[in-house]
Amino acid sequence: MNLRCKSFILGFISFFTLSFSSNNILPAEESFLVFSQLAEKINAVKSMEFTLTNQERIEGKMLKGIQKVTMNTSPFQCHITMIEPGKGEELIYAGSKYKNQAIYEPSGFPYFQIELDPYGSLMRKNNHHTIFDLGFKKMMMILDYHMKSSAYNMTVTEMVMDKKEIYKIEIDFTNFKYYNLKVDRTETISDVAKRLFVSDYMLSEMNNVTFYDNLKVGSTIVVPNAYAKKIELYIDRSNGLPFAQVVYDDHGLYEKYEFSDLKINIPIPEKRYDAEMLGKTL
Repeated sequence: MNLRCKSFILGFISFFTLSFSSNNILPAEESFLVFSQLAEKINAVKSMEFTLTNQERIEGKMLKGIQKVTMNTSPFQCHITMIEPGKGEELIYAGSKYKNQAIYEPSGFPYFQIELDPYGSLMRKNNHHTIFDLGFKKMMMILDYHMKSSAYNMTVTEMVMDKKEIYKIEIDFTNFKYYNLKVDRTETISDVAKRLFVSDYMLSEMNNVTFYDNLKVGSTIVVPNAYAKKIELYIDRSNGLPFAQVVYDDHGLYEKYEFSDLKINIPIPEKRYDAEMLGKTL
């Protein structure tokens, strides 16, 4: 079973053919205005529907997933229907309604619903992120943290792509590097990543440590000083929200996400997050 559940705002770019008819690099003051307006737009999102196409580098290979997602941001709830891989599989998370477990509906054998820990090994297998990273806010939190603590260059370009007016935001973390961190407390790789706003999947892979085991106090792990070497955000000027994101580390493409068929702040029936409705048309 492979659940390609993400957000990341983490959501965003396929390497589709880009058709640019005009480019205009904005001055610094306008660039920061565009970025701050993006944050405001994201904070105003309460509910979303979209198709998420994602690619992530897993053990040196780019793996692809496509899923249809419906979600509320607060309290967090989501419904995911897999398109690729695992076509027809469904999953919901409805918080305390199901004791904070995700309910998984297979498209074939074993033909019955399964409760899954959203942070558990089955949900995290071949996934950079948890379901709680779905949407836009996670990436903005990451950028907010590292743009305050790390050296970076930001370029914002007005352009037209496939007849759509967009902003392309490029953020280069100019001193991106790895360093040795001495473990001085009892915590997991995921705890470290959350504290430093970096990828726990990257830390796990780099240090050959699982998400779940406590690190040995006094040991040393390798961590990056920023989430990525470079992050690109593609913003649809018609709604002010991201439709694509691409993330690079020092080896090249690390993860990329694309949102399509995006609908914002629409009413979502409570039954959408009901286990009894899985496998049924709402």
